[in-house]
Amino acid sequence: MNPARRQTPGCFLFNAAVPPCLIFEDEDLLVVGKPAGMNTHAPSPFAGEGIYEWLRDREPRWSTLAIVHRLDKETSGVLVFGKTSRANRSLTAQFTHHRIRKKYLLLTDRPVKRGPFTITSSLARAGEKQVSRPAGMGGERAETRFCLAPVLPPPFPGATVVVAEPVTGRTHQIRVHAAEAGFPVLGDTLYGGTSSRRVFLHAAELTLEHPADGREMTFKSPPAFEADARLSLREALVEPAATDAYRLIHGAADGWPGWYVDRLGGFILSQVEHAPTEAQRTELARLMNLSQATGAYHKILNRRVRATGTAEASPQLIIGEAATGPFLIRENGLQFELSFTEGYSVGLFLDQRDNRRRLLSGYVAAGFSHLGQGGLTAIELKTGTGGGHPLPRPERNERGEGQSLNQCEKTFDRPILAGPSASGYGVPALAGGAITCSGDLKNPAPTVSSHTPPPEGGTPYPDVSPHAVSGFQCANVSGDSLPKRGEEGEGGVVLDSDTRKPFGTGSAAEVLNVFAYTCGFSVCAARAGARVVSVDLSKKYLEWGRRNFALNGLDPAAHNFIYGDAFEWLRRLAKKNRTFDLIILDPPTFSQSKAGGAFQAEKDFGRLVRAALPLLKANGVLLASTNTTRLEPESFLAAIAEAVHSTARKIIQQHYAPQPPDFPINRAEPAYLKTVWIRVS
Repeated sequence: MNPARRQTPGCFLFNAAVPPCLIFEDEDLLVVGKPAGMNTHAPSPFAGEGIYEWLRDREPRWSTLAIVHRLDKETSGVLVFGKTSRANRSLTAQFTHHRIRKKYLLLTDRPVKRGPFTITSSLARAGEKQVSRPAGMGGERAETRFCLAPVLPPPFPGATVVVAEPVTGRTHQIRVHAAEAGFPVLGDTLYGGTSSRRVFLHAAELTLEHPADGREMTFKSPPAFEADARLSLREALVEPAATDAYRLIHGAADGWPGWYVDRLGGFILSQVEHAPTEAQRTELARLMNLSQATGAYHKILNRRVRATGTAEASPQLIIGEAATGPFLIRENGLQFELSFTEGYSVGLFLDQRDNRRRLLSGYVAAGFSHLGQGGLTAIELKTGTGGGHPLPRPERNERGEGQSLNQCEKTFDRPILAGPSASGYGVPALAGGAITCSGDLKNPAPTVSSHTPPPEGGTPYPDVSPHAVSGFQCANVSGDSLPKRGEEGEGGVVLDSDTRKPFGTGSAAEVLNVFAYTCGFSVCAARAGARVVSVDLSKKYLEWGRRNFALNGLDPAAHNFIYGDAFEWLRRLAKKNRTFDLIILDPPTFSQSKAGGAFQAEKDFGRLVRAALPLLKANGVLLASTNTTRLEPESFLAAIAEAVHSTARKIIQQHYAPQPPDFPINRAEPAYLKTVWIRVS
């Protein structure tokens, strides 16, 4: 058995799938292929995450990532981050002294000079743009070398592929110099380019000296100019073996105002305020073909859904084969049941995928774990000296001598993580990619290329987990018991009650999920080893939640499912002196019950937090989220802070989590989901 996958009795290991965008990782470096349409870093506190924040807040081993260079939002390709102080110092010096070599590819639909040429000028900012001036006339010196691509054919007629090598690294440098030379980048309307579906600029290659030993390394990412940039973004960030449910089109941010399309396993779900147009049907057929979906459903977005019957509100089949009943999707390695026949919602809100992942892994963000004393214990398998995966050694001949390029070439057909081997160099994390070590292996110069298909018969990597592993130590259930099964009260009925079945050793963390719906958050907390109480006003959804527990190897009888009003049960649990390590508040925008009356998220979120705080243990964590567009992030956070302070408690740690990158944000499609994790004294 692979030792990286071995589990001790009573423990659950969360296997974090390697994001497909990873090109290389070792102790000092993390190299990724940034997709077009994603910033290097977030432009503002409440905007969508840049790839830097998305990576840093995804894995504990990436918590110290540092930005050493940037790519524009619409530029794709090789991006390197430092992981150690040594790497940051070395890379900063290399960029400052122009020792790092970069090669970009661009498309243009304008004529280009034959033969190599160089442009040197001074760049200065003028509003959103950079302007080029004669060298020495103010601004920063910028130098770019251009030539026609010698081997790459254009991806479509009328386009020319140009190689650009920036000697310096100024903002928009290649774009400005290409426009100055008379061939602006296709899609770069800011600098006079012809409008197109993306800015066709790609960072194809980066060569640097490794911070540890100075050996030269080259990282490559082949362009995919012919691909749909929207889908390429999803493919770069969503690991298909772990997740097959995510957003494909997010309204105006993806060029389709008002239209939202999700992949749900083997089906596509379309959502808009009217019947799909012919253009939308054509696009759905294309998306079905690309995702190998068997059917496409359509749901008409309706603001008066509460007055609509179940059958009328449910999505309707418009293309392909119908689902024969409930069907399963994968998310973060777990399974969930969905249905197109149970009304307006299909069973899982995809925009909470990353927050559910945080529950699974125990890692909220850099410096913020929701694992507390007496709760869940993190188990992290780190890369680096003294730990991590065993690493492949360079092939040697029978005499132990370094081989030539042709002799030592070896391809690995699945992703792997790099750490320092005995010879002092690492290996890449590639999605079906390859590493080639050339020259004398005592002083190797690896070339790492993403998305390079392995040759037929390529040698697979030895039996090593391709994933970073973190997770929780499961533990015995303890604490005051809840009301027993069938106990009635104003708030409703307990559908299940725990019998204190042991999970392992110690005490399991206690988690309360209010407005549990089909218990997606609850499943993740329970799969991580917690004892979970799920509260919802719908018996149907709680039974659905029990099925989701069973789908993931969890005994529903070991957890509590409470039917009733949220506010009433918060009051009753507080009266019984129940406390929890983590409380989840993800209410609907509007709800109403006989016991609790009407709840509106934009008006009543502070009241909800005040009702929950008596149940939160000292140093416990509160996960609060809302999707109402009528509540700005600043007001949302202020309402929570005011509620906490009104109970004489303090927020001692806070992380604001925007919606995931497959729900992109721009001016035409502003953010709607607001989530904050807070630790309360």
